[in-house]
Amino acid sequence: MQAYAQMPVVGALNSIVVKNAEAFSTVVNMGVHESVAATLIVGDVASEGITFRCVACDSNGANPTATITGKTIAVTAHASNNDSTQYVINLSAAQLAAAQPTKQYVKFGVVTDNVVGGPMSIVVQSAGSRYGAGSSADAATVITVV
Repeated sequence: MQAYAQMPVVGALNSIVVKNAEAFSTVVNMGVHESVAATLIVGDVASEGITFRCVACDSNGANPTATITGKTIAVTAHASNNDSTQYVINLSAAQLAAAQPTKQYVKFGVVTDNVVGGPMSIVVQSAGSRYGAGSSADAATVITVV
């Protein structure tokens, strides 16, 4: 089995300039996945702190809860140490159920603590689809896999 079939892309935030207004990935249905890994990809950013977090929400992304305990990465501001880096948040369905028992959807947010920011994106991959082959859970934005 190919690696991608085991870890399909199930959510994303396309590359944008993130600054002091939080930007979110698409919504991920944790009822379909045993666990997910969200990777924040950071480009050349200003010397600003970065907060990357996971929140539970409704199926349309509305009504986000407080950050799920232990699912926040806070990066200290630095002129160059944060450039071209990646940060990963792992979340299991069991962790979500323990933290927010009435929610089954999540999204991942990123924000900086100032107004310049820089290019960032988020890729969310499933590490275990509950139904069918992993690739059947692909986000609609996945066009080609070879």
